Amino acid sequence: TRVEPKTFLANERTFLNWLSMSVTLGSIASALVAFGKANSSQAGAIQIMSNVLVITAICFCVYAMNTFFWRRRRIRRKDEGSFDDPYGPLALATVLTISLATTFVCSL
Repeated sequence: TRVEPKTFLANERTFLNWLSMSVTLGSIASALVAFGKANSSQAGAIQIMSNVLVITAICFCVYAMNTFFWRRRRIRRKDEGSFDDPYGPLALATVLTISLATTFVCSL
């Protein structure tokens, strides 16, 4: 059977959406670093917040890349079944919530 090109494009589109979220988190972390240099009284807390957000952004990148290649491999082999990942987005949402909570606590 033939695999439709839209299947590959949907996989790439999902990958780019995850990377977009990662770039957004990385940009916020960069802005925090710039703010930390301007506000030297809270530089330590801001450095912690930016490091946590950078680690979260890297987690998003790694997840996006692994999921993209996993789905691409299954599409090329024409595997049957679901291509969903029920646990990955939940784990990333948990990591993001924890990192934002850490950012909030450090800003107090």
